[in-house]
Amino acid sequence: NGTVAFDEVKLIQCVEFLLDNCYFKVGKNLYRQHIGVPIGINPGPYIANLTLWFFENRFLDSTYKSKYYIVRKLNNTFRLIDDITTLNSDGYLEEYFKMIYPDSLTLNKENEVDSAANVLDLDISINVEGKFSCKVYDKRDNFGFKVVKFQPLMSNQASSVLYGTYYSQLVRYSRICNDVDAFSDRVLKFTDDLIDIGFKRDRLSNIYLSVVRRHGLREKFGEVCGNILPS
Repeated sequence: NGTVAFDEVKLIQCVEFLLDNCYFKVGKNLYRQHIGVPIGINPGPYIANLTLWFFENRFLDSTYKSKYYIVRKLNNTFRLIDDITTLNSDGYLEEYFKMIYPDSLTLNKENEVDSAANVLDLDISINVEGKFSCKVYDKRDNFGFKVVKFQPLMSNQASSVLYGTYYSQLVRYSRICNDVDAFSDRVLKFTDDLIDIGFKRDRLSNIYLSVVRRHGLREKFGEVCGNILPS
């Protein structure tokens, strides 16, 4: 019927061949990767994810009966490919990660304090009231040079698509941020960046006000959000 199917043996052979035969040409030199999963190949994320799941599942199976309290402490631990976030684990992940993953895998702790962390595109911290404070995180903000993140208006892309990107990013910011100041800072910076590459302020302002109306931003941030980007 036009579909392709693999049995267990054939699938294992295909994955082994893929991992053992990844070559890269740099100039006149040809290199073969022999450590890790090649970045950029279509099944790469799936292979990495299943590999880590295997080690995690093996640890849980061998631990939950004899040391159930450890499993309970790690219950609020989440992973997206190779990014791990753990909540209220009281240091158990740092203590036991060498029992979970092999020595060939290095676990680097990104956050300096337990009350704040950057998780994917989120900057999350615990405020003085003991509540989560969320804002947008973009590692490119810390680069020592200016990054052009979006196409300039004078490009071959339709202007409606480019301005549509502005709309979608505003919606993303509004869903991430739970504080009007964090939302305002990100919107103003993003808007100025687009104006620098040819976008029109009045059209951006109209799009912003449309997002405010359609996505309930006044209910979330208060009336002040309507004045962040005046028309």
